[in-house]
Amino acid sequence: MVKFLWRHRFGNQLFQYCLGRILHHEFGVRVEFPPHFYKDEAHTAPYDDLWRPQSQNGGSLLNFKRLMPLINQSAFIPVHGHLFDPALLKKIRPLLLCGWFQRYEYYQPHKELIRKEWLLLPSLDRVDVHPDDLHLHIRRCDYALPHTCPNVAIWATPLLHLERAIAMFPSWRRMVIVTDAPDDTFLDHFRNNYDAEVKSGSMTDDFLTLAAAKKLIISESTFAWWPAFLGRAERIVCPIRKNSFWNNKHVPEMNLIVHDESRFEFPLMD
Repeated sequence: MVKFLWRHRFGNQLFQYCLGRILHHEFGVRVEFPPHFYKDEAHTAPYDDLWRPQSQNGGSLLNFKRLMPLINQSAFIPVHGHLFDPALLKKIRPLLLCGWFQRYEYYQPHKELIRKEWLLLPSLDRVDVHPDDLHLHIRRCDYALPHTCPNVAIWATPLLHLERAIAMFPSWRRMVIVTDAPDDTFLDHFRNNYDAEVKSGSMTDDFLTLAAAKKLIISESTFAWWPAFLGRAERIVCPIRKNSFWNNKHVPEMNLIVHDESRFEFPLMD
């Protein structure tokens, strides 16, 4: 048996969910998920209008520093980080997966099942998106704060890198920014120079807006990676910083580069 504990927020949890589906599909193992996906105070819309199984109950972040001693003493074998070895399924003790498992190689062979069954999106026809609009996902809030991750000062995409990504799109009609921080003064540059429209709605609305976009620039955020991967964008640019945790030189266990689809571009920025 494999049991999951959700780690962090929605985008991260979708990797854990899909890995569980893959383990059941490939190996026939019994998989247990927590009853709900994470919701925080800033995004209170239920997710079960997107995918099942979920409930409308709000989730909460777990204090893993306090929880780990209990996990290590339990009947389960804990599995952390991004790596998963299927050989672990041969262990007598059940597994407790409490990692992130963000390696595209795990999901690439199953991407049609993910897109068409496991994480099938609702119709995007109702989403107000023009095909010539340029959509930017700009994550601030927690990303704009100092962090303790080795070699990474902050996680937010710098303005210069966003400008370079914008320049990679030679023509577009209107700029639309989807963000978790609509009042952040960082966005004034785009309002003043591009007359950008800023959107910050429910988690579901923001997710579907990104999924419906045809021209898309995303932050190094799993919340943006998933609608880019599941959605109908014809071109997706994700600027990667040299000191980023998405640059696998710094976090070698993690690799979300979609290498087999030409619509994805991950330019390494200075």
